[in-house]
Amino acid sequence: MRKILYASLSMNGLVLVQEGRTTPPPVEVMQDFMLRVKRAGNLVLGRVSASPILSSETLRVSLSPAKIVVVSETLPTHNHDADHLVARSPEDALAQLASAGFDTAFIGGGAIVYNAFLERGLVDALIINLCPEIASNGNFLTSRPAFPTHFKLVEIKQLSRDVTQLHYTRDASGNGGPKKGFVTVL
Repeated sequence: MRKILYASLSMNGLVLVQEGRTTPPPVEVMQDFMLRVKRAGNLVLGRVSASPILSSETLRVSLSPAKIVVVSETLPTHNHDADHLVARSPEDALAQLASAGFDTAFIGGGAIVYNAFLERGLVDALIINLCPEIASNGNFLTSRPAFPTHFKLVEIKQLSRDVTQLHYTRDASGNGGPKKGFVTVL
């Protein structure tokens, strides 16, 4: 299964979060995000990121028919509405998607879920949007100690005059990451 992590970052490196934002995300980012969710047919989120989607009929309909998988250790796994799945771990989320016949997992947030997938080496591709703002809230894409995962830049794309999208793929050789003896500060 191909695992794609999709994140939007501010100029100061924080993951842009919907909660508490004073401005909406750039339209180009939201259009690209929705297109990719529909293409993958699924969206993997953490409990906090999923909450506004699951509580909004409008958002759920706009994502339909994509299957939403919420990674949470606290939500009940039995869902009477069947509008989403609950997974206890990234591995559980991937297993549920595989058993439902998906060949791609689209990981859409938030920072805790990003970290969980990255630290386990469960990301094959990164799509990072660099947005033209300095954020005052949010988390860094990686907030835990360094992971042994390296990526290679394969494409730079302008979503608009102000938004740059970077595509990375996992580099199994390790050539795309930090060299021994160097310290990487994130």
